Amino acid sequence: MLSIPVTNNILNVAQLQENMNETVFNYIDSTQNWHKAYSELNNLVHQVTQYFNNWVEKEGELPKGSTYWTIFMDIVARLIYFYGLAQEYLIEEQGEALKEEILNIYTVAANCMPDVQSEDNQDFLEEIKKSYLQLNTTEHNTLLLNPRTINNCIATFSEFSKNN
Repeated sequence: MLSIPVTNNILNVAQLQENMNETVFNYIDSTQNWHKAYSELNNLVHQVTQYFNNWVEKEGELPKGSTYWTIFMDIVARLIYFYGLAQEYLIEEQGEALKEEILNIYTVAANCMPDVQSEDNQDFLEEIKKSYLQLNTTEHNTLLLNPRTINNCIATFSEFSKNN
């Protein structure tokens, strides 16, 4: 299992990014080993939510928008999306009960993403929308809640992390 170091109450976001990219490349892009992808991404999501919840508990409040938390949320949005994508491909084996959970995960991923106006994030948001609509062809729900500030992103992730 991949582990992400925390030093002085700061999660190493570069290592988180590297671990996520490695998992996506090895088990989604290259081999489409959805079980392994889900396992590795679930581990990363668990570590990130545990870190975040511990940070909030220690500090007594949600983090304020800063460069660190903007980078953190950008990576987390992608991590949550790929976590949902891996779950989506397991639906056939685990049943339709996961469908609503995955749609919620896609919504959380979109709403954790800071700076949705950047070209890179616009492309990623389109990928999230495409995945959302593949699962939910009857309802055209807007994924993004407006306006999206870094503090909104952090609050969205805080709610997600409490349930995971």
